[in-house]
This record gives sequence, C-alpha cells and structure tokens, in this order.
Amino acid sequence: MPTPPPKKFPVTKIIIITYILLFLVVALAGFFAGFMQKPIFKSSPTPQPSAIPIVTTAPNPLQSPSSSPQPSGALQPESQTKTITSTSNLDGFASSNGSGNNTVDIRAGRNTFAVTRGFVSFDLSSLPDKISVESANLRIYQTHMSGDPYSAGGTLKIDHMEFGEVLDGNDYALAPLQTNLATLSPNANIEWKEVDVTQALKEDIKNSRLRSQYRLRFSLETIGGESGGDFAYLESGENFVGTSNIPQLVVRYKN
Repeated sequence: MPTPPPKKFPVTKIIIITYILLFLVVALAGFFAGFMQKPIFKSSPTPQPSAIPIVTTAPNPLQSPSSSPQPSGALQPESQTKTITSTSNLDGFASSNGSGNNTVDIRAGRNTFAVTRGFVSFDLSSLPDKISVESANLRIYQTHMSGDPYSAGGTLKIDHMEFGEVLDGNDYALAPLQTNLATLSPNANIEWKEVDVTQALKEDIKNSRLRSQYRLRFSLETIGGESGGDFAYLESGENFVGTSNIPQLVVRYKN
C-alpha cells in the first residue's frame, strides 16, 4: 500500500507563528535591556531627627545655689520712722558729790560744790523685732542757761551708756559703753540740739538691750564759777520747764 504524502502546513499559519515568535523575542530583548540600565534598588536608611543642643548656663559664683532670683519688679520694703520719747524717771542729772535728781530737768555744768552731768533714756520696746536701722538721731531741747556754761566748759558732749532701770548719783562716774560719742551742742542757743547716734542704737539692738541711754557732760569739767553755777538746762521727759519739747530718739528703719 503506498505511503501517503505528508500533510503540508498552511502558509498562513506559518506566517502567524513567525510574527508571534518575533514579537516575543523583541519584547524579551526590551525587558532585559531596561533591567540592565536600572540601578539595583536599595532601601535608604530612615532619616534621624537632628539632636537638639543642650545649653548649660554656668552658675553664678556670687549666688547661693538655693537662692531664687528675685523678679526685677519685686517691691522693696519701705522705710519707716519711729519717734521714741524719753522715759521720765530715767532722765535728769547726777553730780560728782553723789547728789542728783530724776524728777526735774536735765542739766550739765558746775558750781562751787560739784560737777553735774545730765542723763536721758529711751525705751526700745516699741520698735519691731529684726529691723534694719538706717538712721537714729538724738534730739534734746536746750531751754535756758545759768552763768556761762559754754565759756567755762567748752562743748556739750554725749557718752553712750547703760545705767539700767534706775538713775542715781552713782551713775555720774559709771564707765560708759563709748565715751565722746558725739558733740550734742557747741553753744548756748535756745533750740533743739540734734546728733546722730545710729551706731550706738545698732549696738543696743545687737546686744538685746532694752533701752538706749546717754550721758551729757561738758568737755571741760572743773568745780568753781559763780555762786549760782554755770549750767545748761534741757527739757526732760517730765516736761519740767514746760516747753513740751520732750527728748526724742528718731529712728528710721526697714522691717
């Protein structure tokens, strides 16, 4: 039996298959060409936030670590003024012969029998605790003269004293806390005599004294003169002369 001839593949199908193969070849070539041109992808590291610089303030060597700075607008305590009048039974005079008086005027001078010194005292209990004293002025009113005390005795001085709660003749020669503290008066003018005693008052407060006390005496003290004596008289806490100008301690301070 004769062998049948092989079937012929249609030309049309061959053409179609050829086009498909060419398309696939071109597509694959384009893919590989693009793949080779692109860089290999690598993940970028996650960006980190930049560090905030820490500013350190150098400590002030003059400022205590525990102290808090005060606002510039903080209110400062205001100064206050207190006028203390003298204690009537603790002002007066004492003389070198042991005599004296604490119920009349304050006087200083001399006569043919003795030399006399004046005394004045101020009670500090009316001042607030823990104050800062800015100033203190002693004021005593000179009322009249007998004889010529300033010619005989020079200037009227004050001593800072602590004679306590009793004034008597023994206080004439009592040792002062400070002698020649200041000059109260250089002349016989009838007027207020005033002198700065700030440091003396500060010492009294520092040492917890109940009173601030002073002694008045002339810079030259000699027995003699006229029969009536040479004396300067000053108003006392008793208002003995009647001027109503009681001795004053004027204190300016802050709490």
